Formats: sequence, structure tokens, C-alpha cells
Amino acid sequence: MAVLVALSVVAVARAAERAMALRARHVVPAGLSTLANDLWHAGNFGELESICRADKSVLGRVLLCVVLHRTRPYDEINLAAGDVANLALKEHANTSLPAGRWAPIDRLVRGPEELARQRARSTLAAYHAELDAELESYRRSLVPKRVFLGSTSGVSWFFVDGWYVMGPFDNSDRAAHALPFPPETLLDLDAVYPGKDGRAVRWRYVRSTTPAVTPPDDVPYAIHYASTELRSDRERAVRLAVGADDSMELWLNGELLFTSEAHLKPWVLAEGFVPAVLRAGYNSLLVRLENAPQGSAFSVLVRTAP
Repeated sequence: MAVLVALSVVAVARAAERAMALRARHVVPAGLSTLANDLWHAGNFGELESICRADKSVLGRVLLCVVLHRTRPYDEINLAAGDVANLALKEHANTSLPAGRWAPIDRLVRGPEELARQRARSTLAAYHAELDAELESYRRSLVPKRVFLGSTSGVSWFFVDGWYVMGPFDNSDRAAHALPFPPETLLDLDAVYPGKDGRAVRWRYVRSTTPAVTPPDDVPYAIHYASTELRSDRERAVRLAVGADDSMELWLNGELLFTSEAHLKPWVLAEGFVPAVLRAGYNSLLVRLENAPQGSAFSVLVRTAP
């Protein structure tokens, strides 16, 4: 896969080379693709990495990117490889091309699909900024709600206040960051599990008077789970706003909707916005909350509209 990804990117670089008269050895050195293909299929990733680090061509740098990130999803590798090729070509072009002749290379390397993704990301970011401003205007008038009936005359925001919370599970040194605990596979409100420091943990009901929910027995380097239900009289499109100190995952009816960034951060009202559809009847919500040092909190808000 490495050579296929790299060459698919560098094929565009070849077009740039011909269009801009770049020297071939700066783009695809003779023999490198064959050697890389042989080493990849032999599993000699260390040797391939060493060769690519020593090679400063566009292909060498793209191959290095693919080797270093070979365990990541294909789309991520392809996007990263395009960025590396873009930067490498620009560096070579800056040493040999007149000003103003770089733009065609940028368009060639990034391609229409990547440019479309960039525009989509910009549009989504602008929409989230609008939602953030809208939510901020509701901050002082937010009320709790978990049952949604009838139609609304306008946009409304509510926070989810009632949760069954279980924890703490041990997360010393954040070693359990990617480790699933029993509530992720079986929701049993009568269950008791071994938690942090050997204590028995069970579900406890918590009702919060503010959007931010703090788990009972909130301790450093721990993981808690929170479960609740939303009820709707019909299928209803909503938007959820989520926030966590430090990180969280959110499932709706068993589907993972949101994973926050894993770095340490304070709670904010809207770390992210997620589109969702409530089905008619009861809808389950499950939160996994990871805490590092100091305290933790999470929130889920629901936006309804006509």
C-alpha cells in the first residue's frame, strides 16, 4: 500500500515536474519506487525508513510519511501524504521557479477532492461558530429536559440533567485511555464491578441543577460512565452540544456519535456539536468520561428546532 499511496501522490508531482521543469531527481529518483516496494512487502520497515530519511526527494519524503503512519486508516495516510508532497514540491519550486508559478502545483497536488474537503471543513467550522454564538445567548436561560413532545415554535436549547453514573475505574497514568470497561458492552443498572483501588462501583443516580455534571467519587486519573434516556413522541432531528473535562465519548442508541480530543482541557459548554436523530420512544445515551489530574465534568445539551 505504501508505494501505491506514494506513487498516486507523486504521479501528480510528475505532472508538476513536467509543467514546471523541476529536475526529476528531486521528484522520483531512479530505482526508489522498486526498492521501496520490495522492502515494504518483505516487512523491512526499519530499513525502508532509514532509506527514506536519507532521501530528500518528493517520493522519499512521501514514502517516509506512509511508513511512519502505516497503522493509520488509508484516508488519513493519503491526506497526510498529499500534504507532504505539497510541501516538498513547494520547497523545490521555491529554489528554481519564479514567483507566482507555485499555485498550479498546489492545485495539482491537492486535487479537486481535497479542495472540496477544505471548503466543507470551512463551511462546517462557520456553522459551528454560529451554533456556538446561538448557544451562548441561551446560556443563562438553559433548563433541563429529557422528554420531547409536540412541536416547537422556534429554536430551543436544553441540558440533560438526570444520569445514572458508575465509577471510578482506574486510569493511573492514563493507561486505560483506550481500554473499554463493562458498561460499554452491557448496561445493567444492578451490576457491581471492581473499580479503582479495588473498591466496588455501582450505578448511582445523579441529578444536576447545571449543565455540567460532576461524577460522585470524582478522583484523579479515573474513568466514569453515565447513562440516561431521552424520550421523544416522534422521530426528531436534533443537534447535541457536548463538553468534557478532560475527554469523553458519547453513544446514542449504541452508535458512537462523538469522541473528544484526548488532551487535558477544562470543561466548556460546547466542545463539539453533533447532529443526531431521536427515534420515537426511548433513546439511550451513554457517556464515557476520562479524568486526569484534578476534577472532571461533562455535559450534553439538546437543540430542538421546528
